[in-house]
Amino acid sequence: MVNHGKGQFFDKFKSRLMFPIKDVQDKVIAFGGRVLDDSKPKYINSPENIVYSKGRQLFGLNIAKKSGKSKIIIVEGYMDAISLYQRGITNVVASLGTALTEAQGRLLRKYASQIIIGYDKDRCRTSSYNERNGNSTKSRL
Repeated sequence: MVNHGKGQFFDKFKSRLMFPIKDVQDKVIAFGGRVLDDSKPKYINSPENIVYSKGRQLFGLNIAKKSGKSKIIIVEGYMDAISLYQRGITNVVASLGTALTEAQGRLLRKYASQIIIGYDKDRCRTSSYNERNGNSTKSRL
């Protein structure tokens, strides 16, 4: 609930499918909501705070690290990760922002020797990645 003043509150997650975001110790640290129609933004996460920062967390890492596999697949959204998990691919995580961050890359390397990036090819993500990496196509993971 967001307070708009004068005792008026607004549910910023209204009409969204909700997902608990857990840390690697399996503790709920935030929530994310996804629209079920074409509304924008598609995803909304809890506000960042001392415990939760979307650039330092990965959705599903608490489960993927238990897969027993040396590879982790990173996808864009919760639904992508859940869809793969339902099909038996348990070594999958989702980033919580628009691009993979260095902090997320370091976190992935703690739990896997190989990272497979399964992002959609789109201008926003590609531009963001290229800007952070000096227009290089090589990953520093």
